[in-house]
Amino acid sequence: MKNLSCQLALKRSPDGIPKKDTMAILKESRRLQRKTDATAKKVENVKIHEELQKRTAVPVKSEPSKNSVPRAALLIIVATLFASGNGNPIKIPADVKKLGRGKKGISFRLASMLSRVTYYLRESIVCEEPHKYDLYNGFLQTRFLSSLKRSSVKADAPHYFILMGLPNPGQIITAVLKLPKGFAQRGVTAKAIINACSGNAFIVVLPATITAMLLAMTVYDAKQTATKTRAIGTASARNDQWVIVHNYLKSLMAVAQAAAAASPATAITIIESGLFHVKMLPETLVRLFTAANTGTSGTVLLSAAGAARISLHIWEKSIDGIVWVPIDKTRGRKLLVSGLVPVSKVWFRHRTDTDGILSTWEYFYLIVN
Repeated sequence: MKNLSCQLALKRSPDGIPKKDTMAILKESRRLQRKTDATAKKVENVKIHEELQKRTAVPVKSEPSKNSVPRAALLIIVATLFASGNGNPIKIPADVKKLGRGKKGISFRLASMLSRVTYYLRESIVCEEPHKYDLYNGFLQTRFLSSLKRSSVKADAPHYFILMGLPNPGQIITAVLKLPKGFAQRGVTAKAIINACSGNAFIVVLPATITAMLLAMTVYDAKQTATKTRAIGTASARNDQWVIVHNYLKSLMAVAQAAAAASPATAITIIESGLFHVKMLPETLVRLFTAANTGTSGTVLLSAAGAARISLHIWEKSIDGIVWVPIDKTRGRKLLVSGLVPVSKVWFRHRTDTDGILSTWEYFYLIVN
């Protein structure tokens, strides 16, 4: 009898309720508490959302007032806050750093905040309170919207692209080649570029050069069609022919780049007229290989990026972009070329030979003085 009483006592809590029932009650109370907290949080988030709508309301006017800031100026202000022109790191407030969750640098979540502006900027508006558009309030607003989204509260906020770095005088409009991955699509794009440069008033190329390039495209199309048979060697032959076509495209792009550099006001129009793409690059990264006229007529200075000590610099020239004549092979990264015909248009190209490993060709187009 005594043992039975001890067993019953062990199964009961001090207040006389069985331990099994006590645990069930505790679990149920905790569940109800969590549900209550979630409901209260949703109500709080709704209030935050309403307050946020009031804070970010932007008056729309047909004409800007004296103290207003145009939309373009707002974008510049935002861009200045997110990235400085000289590449200095961004100083983030202490409250915002907590969002990084201890990780070094800017985490993915923080980077996503940088990539979306949650201000209510609209087309052709002016903001009477430009001080609201700063980095700190931007992060706070993004954090509020994220919390609303997690709480299943609908919050409509437009997304905008941010200019992460401001253009400066050291940036140059540069022509770039963007080609599809597939070889068949590459052929279509390459032929379109060659045709766009044919008879182009901005990108002046000899008709014989265009004819030779179109002939190379015909050979490429035939070799691309032959690859469909899956015969051995057809893919290699197609790839070798593509290297030739690709070099022709870079020759045309060099002409477009030279014309754009000579006329900065219409540089984008010139580049896009040849179906090339435009990209803003720092001056130090635009041209690793350059050709420049010197004070002596018919003399050009070629300059390339440095290479390993065992590397050889290979220099070539052409007057039509098709037939190339070797100039020299040097250890140094600069070469003075003389004996050129004044007022002639010449292509130069350069690559390195590092113990038998050849780099890709770099092209430059110049009118010799």
